[in-house]
Formats: sequence, C-alpha cells, structure tokens
Amino acid sequence: MLWAAPLNGSGPLALTSDPCELCNIKFQVTPTGAEVVYMLGGAGRPTTLYRTSMEGVTQELAVDIEKFAITPDGDRVVYTGSPDWPKYELFSIPITGGSPIKLSGAMVSGGRVRDFRIAPNSQHVVYIADELVDERVDLFSAPVDDSGARVSLVVMISNGDVVDYQITPNSQGVVYLADQVFDERFDLGAVGINGGPYYWLNKDMVAGGDVTTFAITPNSLGVVFITDKLVDETFELFAVSVIGTLLTRLNADLPAGGDVLDFQIAPNSQGVVYRADQVVNDVFNLYAVPSVGGAAPVRVNNPLILGGDVQAFTITPDSQGVLYLADQETDGVDELFATFDRQLIYLPLARK
Repeated sequence: MLWAAPLNGSGPLALTSDPCELCNIKFQVTPTGAEVVYMLGGAGRPTTLYRTSMEGVTQELAVDIEKFAITPDGDRVVYTGSPDWPKYELFSIPITGGSPIKLSGAMVSGGRVRDFRIAPNSQHVVYIADELVDERVDLFSAPVDDSGARVSLVVMISNGDVVDYQITPNSQGVVYLADQVFDERFDLGAVGINGGPYYWLNKDMVAGGDVTTFAITPNSLGVVFITDKLVDETFELFAVSVIGTLLTRLNADLPAGGDVLDFQIAPNSQGVVYRADQVVNDVFNLYAVPSVGGAAPVRVNNPLILGGDVQAFTITPDSQGVLYLADQETDGVDELFATFDRQLIYLPLARK
C-alpha cells in the first residue's frame, strides 16, 4: 500500500484502499506537495495511473501504462502506455483528469517509445523510439499539450540509434549521443528542441573512438564530455559550445594507461572538476579546470599516501568548494575531505 505521513507526527494515512501483496507501486509527489500521482499494477491487475490527495481522495487517470512523469509546472502527467498492445506509445493527460492526448506518431509494427524526458519549462517532451523503423531508435520532440506537431529531430543511418540524450536547462535544445554518421561509432550532436540545424560537437575521431559520457553546462551554452577522440581507448575530457565551436581538451597530457574517469560541472558553469590518473597510471587525483579551457588543471585534493586514490566527489551548490572521499592519509581507509580554496574552484567565466 501507499502511505503518507505528516511531518508533525500525527500518524500515517493510507493513500491506496486495499493491500496487494504482489502489486508494484511507483509514485511521484506533485511540485506543490499537495497530491501524489502513482501507478499500481501486478497480481493480475492492469497497471493503472492514479492521482490522490494527501487525504486519500483518489482519481483514476489512465490504464495500461508503463511509466510516467509529472511536468515541472505540475499541470500534466506524461506517460507511456499500450492501449494498442504491444505498441508502447507516448501520452499526456491533465493532472486533474480528462482525455489523454497521444504525443508520439504512428508506430511501425514492433515499434515502441523507449524513453522520454520533459523540458524544464514543461512545454515539450523529447523521446526516443523505433517509431519509423523497427529496432532503429530515433529522437523526437512533441509539445506536451499537443499544441503543435511532433518533430523528428535527427536523420539516422539505417543501423543507427540514439543511445542517450539531454534537454538543455533553458529548454531550447537537445544534446544527444548516437551512431548517426557511422554504425557503432557514437558521436555527440545538438539540435533545437523544435528541430532545425544539426551541430556535430566532437568532430573527427580516431578509428575506434567514441564519446562515452556528456553533460550540458547549467547556463546551456556548452557541453563537457569524455571521449577517446585522439587515441583509441585513452579517454580524455573535452568541452565545446552547443553549436560545435570552441572545441578544446580540458585535461593535461595523460601517462600511458591514464584516463579521465568522471567529472562534474560547477553550478555556476565556470569550472569543471574531474577525476583522473593524470600523473601516474592508476593513481586517481581530483583536478579543477575552467570550463572553457585555456588554463592548466589544478589538483584539488592534498597529496595522497602511497596506494591512495580519490573515490568520489561533489561540488558545493555555491561552486566554491569540493567535497571528496579518499584514502588520502591511510591506504584503504576512506575519509571525507573538503576544500574551499577559492583560487582552485572560482574559475574564469570565459576565455578571450
């Protein structure tokens, strides 16, 4: 069953009416905190979408759904469902109930919506689906309220697939990872959320190279990504503008066997902190660098004891510090450290 518990300790309230031992429940609280949307299914029941108040007043929204999300403004619920099983299509419905709107286009036999994400401004849904060709995963955008037509955002080769995508924080564009140009070579592209010109972000790569991980800067102006662009199986950190200009490598030269493992962009978009064995192979330190490059990376952590490594890290919300986990002082003993050295973390906004 699904329960709500007031923070004042007055006791929990059951939001679902009857116990179901083998049922599955997934839920999301609305942005106002006044209601809950949940799906319940299993034990011979169709998976059904409901909305309930925190007092347990419940309304059924849709049947035969797979997954759902509430728009950031709290006005609608977007979900994938299968009224025409086995096709899983994309729908939107007002959170107060009513008739659902189908957002995806006509689906080929065997096709289905694989995943979807809602723009931060709640106006569009971007989704991936083998909608046009079975087993070829394309990228689409549709207005969340069906106020316009859905758009195919990229043109793929016959065997290509979009494997990852992110909507820019300003809701104006989509950055995606796909073998759009060469089969099984995964490049990074960007396109407007309503379609338009395509921008190739990583440019040419060595044979065998791929982009593996990417993130959009919070100001929506740039993209940071890891790729073995220069040397196959040597993964380095790059930054580029969302229109494919100013491509630059952020890390310093790596030793034989060295790689950048992961990274985070500062909330103010000015810097990037990354973890790499940049000096000695298999000794992982933490480095900070301007998000536009143009300056040598600076090590963030203190010197490590023999055998020590930085294990994990996060940037503080004010972009002024870094917390990190490392066996910095005793090998095999992971401890939590913080650095608030402004010179290391406060990085220049732009490179002239």
